[in-house]
Amino acid sequence: MKKLFWLALIQLLLVLLAGCGKKSVLDEIPNTAQANYMEHGQLCKCGDTILFCDDHGLNLMKNGVVRSLNPNVVASMSEMAPRTEVIAARDNAIYWLSETYAEQYGEGNGVRIYRYDPKTGDSELVHKDVSISNTDGLLGLEDIFHLPMLTSGHINGDGGYLILEDRVIPGWDILKAIQAEADAQKLDLHLPDDYFSFALTNGNLFFNDASYKLWRFCLANHSFHCLDVDRVLSYFVFDGRLFVIPTYGADIEVFSPEGSRLQTVPVDGFGCSGSLIQDNGVLWLEGESGFLCIDSQLRTRKVNFPLADYRWTIENAILYYYENDTINELVLKPKIG
Repeated sequence: MKKLFWLALIQLLLVLLAGCGKKSVLDEIPNTAQANYMEHGQLCKCGDTILFCDDHGLNLMKNGVVRSLNPNVVASMSEMAPRTEVIAARDNAIYWLSETYAEQYGEGNGVRIYRYDPKTGDSELVHKDVSISNTDGLLGLEDIFHLPMLTSGHINGDGGYLILEDRVIPGWDILKAIQAEADAQKLDLHLPDDYFSFALTNGNLFFNDASYKLWRFCLANHSFHCLDVDRVLSYFVFDGRLFVIPTYGADIEVFSPEGSRLQTVPVDGFGCSGSLIQDNGVLWLEGESGFLCIDSQLRTRKVNFPLADYRWTIENAILYYYENDTINELVLKPKIG
């Protein structure tokens, strides 16, 4: 037992030393990556599998049958977690989050993100946020030896996640990296401490500062640029362009990835409530009265269908929504133009 302890301790020290030269997460983001803080989660579909949460935790629906999901994960915290959340779906996986308040993590919380594979039915741990130091690199040893870990104390309302092929980068990690880069450049940039939103396309990261000004950070040369935008209610990227909603119900302004104003998309007073889904080259913006569709040619159409619940998604122009304790379907198929 002593031998095992010393071997583990040596491995721990090697990991901590290696962490001292760790690169910024900004250097690890590929130019092909895309993210929208407005991307809707809560109910996500992958193939014939749907994941969603209710008051009892994580649920799976397949072939019309709903069952509680008992995740097959290493060191799963799901039994202790006061919050479980489905956050995103990709081509062959669904991502979900478990946030645990526990004494072993000190005063605060521990966040873990898992990738669920519908083919195997297994969940794989892809992100763990339980520290404020290089103890991130413990490789699960804190679970084996029940070590008390420091918590990150990340901000509430993280603003989304960047999902890569092999990992997930939460918004709070990008916030810390952006602030560190700005400080290194002696840039007078003040980021919010309660909510951090970001969008990413073509190697350009867009974010709000604490004064709600919209900034662009170039991943290639680490340069900052403040966009010439007076008002920003919300924003997103679609088809390689930046879209800005100035105020509730206002027409949408479209910019190039470099921040040049291109044109305006009339929305006839449609008020976006803050969520979107991209589906087969069409973007769906949620509003109080339904959805606004935008295609790559910037043509629009409204679909009137107000949602009573926050759990919904759209795939192949079919709306899947939670209502009356079940998941319902509605064919949308808008005629744009």
